[in-house]
Amino acid sequence: RFDNNSTVPNKNYLLSPRISAIYKPFENHTFRGSFSRVYKTPTAAERESYVEFVAGSGVYYVGDVNIEPERLYSLDVGYTGFLMDSRLVVNLDAYISSRHDLRTWHSPQGYPAFLQNLAVNNGSMAGKGIELALKYSVTDNIIAMADWTYTNLTPDINFLSHRVDAKGNAIHKHLIGTGLSVTQGNLKCDFYLRYSDSGEIRRSPLSRYQGNTDESFKHFFKTFARFAYTVDLPFLGDSETEFELVLNDIGCNAHQEYGYYIEPEVYAGMKVKF
Repeated sequence: RFDNNSTVPNKNYLLSPRISAIYKPFENHTFRGSFSRVYKTPTAAERESYVEFVAGSGVYYVGDVNIEPERLYSLDVGYTGFLMDSRLVVNLDAYISSRHDLRTWHSPQGYPAFLQNLAVNNGSMAGKGIELALKYSVTDNIIAMADWTYTNLTPDINFLSHRVDAKGNAIHKHLIGTGLSVTQGNLKCDFYLRYSDSGEIRRSPLSRYQGNTDESFKHFFKTFARFAYTVDLPFLGDSETEFELVLNDIGCNAHQEYGYYIEPEVYAGMKVKF
């Protein structure tokens, strides 16, 4: 991918290559891998802003037209296998990533952070993770599922900034899930339960001064249930109509944490396939 972007300092072009490969030594076993580099260009606020955070506070956020885009390098490998006469499907994926020229807001005045908060490039962030998903056909109409996910982010910043953890303090998370899918005639029921372990994010001294203390995340659950019934409606011709009822995170408390959001909800719908 080639981008011509006039907001990038020193050069107006960005090249984002990606290479992928698939190897299938046997009919039921597939290995895959890919490597890529992508860019995240600065926002208008990070380049052009000069705004007061709160009217009369004297605290300003100041952009920089010379701020560099973030660069993300990522290596992904994976495996898919159909075992036990294809009754068991195994999907395994792993990745490592390196994010450079992080963009953060930094106060050169030190502590406390008064007057100006500048948009700057600030070090790097290393990431790694692994995902394992299993699907097993117990019978022709019952499928059992399970998955496990681990993610880890470790910052290596040049100086302390807003909402950026101190150098070397990792953010990690485990997710474990299990579910069941049952089909009986025109009725299909799906159930899934996911568990997340507890963890801790250690804030930088700057963040602590601003009232953001070290934060321990309690473990939490996510639930999902879906009931679907398929019918043929004569007035819709040869189409197939499905009515569904979805219950999401029922019995769970509202929870928000770094991309994991829980809000109990119930909704119903109709799908028509022509």
